[in-house]
Amino acid sequence: MNTAIAAGAVASAADAASESQFSGPGSRIQANTRAAGKNASLRAAVAIALPWQDERTGMFTGIVEDTGRIAERTKTADGLRLRIEAPWLDALDRGQSISVSGVCLTVEDHDEGWFETFLAAETREKTYLGELSVGDQVNIERAMPANGRFDGHIVQGHVDGVAQIEEIATVDEDWRFRFEHPDDPQYLVEKGSITLDGISLTIAAIDDDGFEVAIIPETYELTSLSEKAAGDSVHVEYDVIAKYVEQLV
Repeated sequence: MNTAIAAGAVASAADAASESQFSGPGSRIQANTRAAGKNASLRAAVAIALPWQDERTGMFTGIVEDTGRIAERTKTADGLRLRIEAPWLDALDRGQSISVSGVCLTVEDHDEGWFETFLAAETREKTYLGELSVGDQVNIERAMPANGRFDGHIVQGHVDGVAQIEEIATVDEDWRFRFEHPDDPQYLVEKGSITLDGISLTIAAIDDDGFEVAIIPETYELTSLSEKAAGDSVHVEYDVIAKYVEQLV
């Protein structure tokens, strides 16, 4: 997805909403109000299209680099600390953002082949990461650099909820995963983007009971989907642009 196009779409939608409120004769106050609304819309669009500009958060694209496995679980008075083994992973810095099965977390410690991250109470309540056992597989994506390629779609790592897998079927060389409807199905759009366990996917079909995605062999083999079964859960993150447009129009 082209971020400039995405930003323009959001800004245009917000501007249209702003203009519709001032259809009467122009005045300085109305002009200033429209200008302020447009500036706010532009700032919101830039924040959406270029979220790495915000030092408080990472930004991902849903293109999983590879997987890791839970090596240790350490309960603390404040939460749960996970050590994740990923022998392929290098170039980590303490304090950087990293997506673990779609959840934006912070690298607190690391060494060759592993890193540690902390799950606060909210993270454990909103996600299933706190239920993982030693040996369980997770998807990993490092935050996208500002000059990196944009191959998926805008993923914040802010999980909206959890959905359950209802059925997995093979279709020729591909797989078809069917999921129950999540809590906010209004954000599901056929052929639109959705993030499941940190993977940028396209919704293939929607009906009254759930939705489906098609999984190609590369995605199946590279990610934790190869170890999933009916009844398992996945993290869901909706397309953030849809949520911003809903707020602005």
